[in-house]
Amino acid sequence: MAYDVAVDSSGVYIVGYDEYSGGGRWRIEKRSLTNGSVIWTQASNPSAYNDVAYDVAVDGTGVYVVGYDSYLGGINRRWRIEKRSLTTGTSIWTQTSNPSAFDDTAYSVAVDGSGVYIVGNDQYSGGGRWRIEKRSLMYGTSIWTKTSNPSASYDGATGVAVDSSGVYTVGSDDYLGNFNYRWRIEKRSP
Repeated sequence: MAYDVAVDSSGVYIVGYDEYSGGGRWRIEKRSLTNGSVIWTQASNPSAYNDVAYDVAVDGTGVYVVGYDSYLGGINRRWRIEKRSLTTGTSIWTQTSNPSAFDDTAYSVAVDGSGVYIVGNDQYSGGGRWRIEKRSLMYGTSIWTKTSNPSASYDGATGVAVDSSGVYTVGSDDYLGNFNYRWRIEKRSP
């Protein structure tokens, strides 16, 4: 299953997962802009359970991929963020984040000259809440983390974009209750 695509002047980057040894593993491909042929393929399989890459962003220093891995067990997903080489796809750095004892998933990534922005959810206090992280371009270490939990039920951020004036995050919250989800849009300082 392919989930997202990004492009730069050297190629097209596709991320998702493939079925491998009974579970899903991350799959990242770089393809030619002119004919779509494969330039390189990389896979990442940190667990014996499902591991899924959901989103990709690219800048002049690397390819950023986010999703989850199930390294801690089948019901305890954690955020996984990877930076990979533009030319070979090899790993430059990998960071994980596991804020709860349940499923935590990173869904989207954006990048600018000051950092990498990742959004998703964590299963805090019995429901899901929005989670937004800014990380270092060079090492992937945390610069800041913000959470937002407008309802007692499930809330999740699913998309992020950034420009010089702010970080834009979209998703849903269950503020109205009874699984009556509504759109939620936030702008934050970068």
